Amino acid sequence: RAWRRDSDSIQCPPISGPGRENVSNIAPELLPLAVPIDSLNGDAIIDEAVVIATLMLNNIVRDSLGGGVTPLEPLPINEEWGRLFKSYPKWNNVKEIRFLSLFTYRADHHDAGVAWWKRTKASPDAAFLGLLATQCSQSLQRTFGNLQSFTVTAPPRGHSKGGTHFASELAKAVAGNLKGPYEALFVDRALSGVHGPWDYANRKDMKLHREVADPVLLIDDIATTGTTLQGCMTALKGCCVIPVVIVYGDVG
Repeated sequence: RAWRRDSDSIQCPPISGPGRENVSNIAPELLPLAVPIDSLNGDAIIDEAVVIATLMLNNIVRDSLGGGVTPLEPLPINEEWGRLFKSYPKWNNVKEIRFLSLFTYRADHHDAGVAWWKRTKASPDAAFLGLLATQCSQSLQRTFGNLQSFTVTAPPRGHSKGGTHFASELAKAVAGNLKGPYEALFVDRALSGVHGPWDYANRKDMKLHREVADPVLLIDDIATTGTTLQGCMTALKGCCVIPVVIVYGDVG
């Protein structure tokens, strides 16, 4: 009931007060009504129930970690992980995309962390991947509650045609933990000679295997420039999407 609409704005106050820690439980009931938050500022006539559902869901997503949720204790993945990365869940805005990241590079170990990721992704260890998926799943459940109605996916395979695609394997494990479906929604777009995120703009636009109407949980391992997330979100425009990245940014 706490909402108003006038000629200039649509507003909903932050969710707070007793019971705030359980407010994410209503998210699944809001999803069928919600629409992209940006569409509320246009000229389209939208049912008031849709306005309320969208605003409430947006506040749940926006405030769930930003409102002071304590990060989970890092899992004992391995000693090197703890030295290079820090558990630091936060919301980020890059290239007009808002996404959740769970870890950051420790500022004095950034280059070593990047090198470690490259080695790990080239030859992923099943035990490590499982522990990382558990950490990710626990954080998501604590933040959003029940996500079984979400289709879990990962960005398309990039510059490698064969072998293990780390983000996809991680997304599959997360889907299993959340007891939800996994599906490779994006068409792979391999491009030879890609060496870093600055080359990603040379790729063709991302394409989907099918039209997507269900809510999507998008899992990626690393974000650098945000170009990959931007491409995914453009392809999924109009869908309810929660983008999640394991590692992004630096912290002291």
